[in-house]
Amino acid sequence: MNTRERWLVGMMVVSVAYGGYVYIARAVRSPDDESQREQAITEVEAFAKQTRARLAQLKLTREEQAILNRTVAEWAPSPFLQERDKAQPVAEQATVFHYTGYLHVGAVKLAIINGREYRVADTVGAGDFVVESIDARQVVLAAKGGGRRLSIAMTDSEQTGERP
Repeated sequence: MNTRERWLVGMMVVSVAYGGYVYIARAVRSPDDESQREQAITEVEAFAKQTRARLAQLKLTREEQAILNRTVAEWAPSPFLQERDKAQPVAEQATVFHYTGYLHVGAVKLAIINGREYRVADTVGAGDFVVESIDARQVVLAAKGGGRRLSIAMTDSEQTGERP
């Protein structure tokens, strides 16, 4: 270990030791700490009392008095919290599929649906549909539960708003 490393390790040990001391000192509070806390509370209460007395001596206009009364009055609850409590869950929207690309390399056919590449038998989107067949003009998706089939025609990426 060179001199620089010794200094760094030494400073680290001193820092850890000091941190441990501060942590333990705060954990073990003396009765003086409680009396200091009570003294601070007493000082704040005395300051508030003096301020109230000074305000009583002032000649305030009606507007100033109204402003002071509004600040002392209890505030209305947050309108944002009320709106959040009233919010109702939104019905799940049907998934929209955009078939924007086709790739045929050897025996492999790929369809680009919603910006992702899929092969036949791949699960699409949230997992409700499976790619049944891929053609240059359209892709056929079948519902996993059966019964429902979607035939999606090829569209340009400009029409769907997707970027290549």
